[in-house]
Amino acid sequence: MSPEMVRSPSPTCFTLPYKMNLDVVAPIEREIRQLAAGLTSVKDEQEYIVVRERTHRNTAESTNARVKYWSVLQAIVLFSVVAWQVYYLKVSSSVSFSRLMLTSVPSPSLK
Repeated sequence: MSPEMVRSPSPTCFTLPYKMNLDVVAPIEREIRQLAAGLTSVKDEQEYIVVRERTHRNTAESTNARVKYWSVLQAIVLFSVVAWQVYYLKVSSSVSFSRLMLTSVPSPSLK
C-alpha cells in the first residue's frame, strides 16, 4: 500500500494497522514488493528450468533411439557377413577338396 492510499477502517476489522505511522508502512511495503519480485523471479527461473529439462530429455531420448537402431543395424550386418563367410568357406573348401581328391588319386596303371 502506498503512502497516498489510506484505507478507512471498517467497523468490523481490526483498526491497529490503520493507526500506524505511514513512515513505518512504506519500508515494509517496499520489502514486500521486493519479496514479491524475488518470488516472481524464482518462479520464472523454475519454469525456464522445466522447459530446458524437457527439451534436453527429448533430445536425449531421440539420440538414444537412434543409437539403438544403429546398433541393431550393425548387428544385422555383422551376422550377415559372418553367414556369408561361413557359406563361402564351405562352398570353396568343398570344391577345392573335391578337386584335390580328383587330382591326387593315382590312376590305376596297367602292368
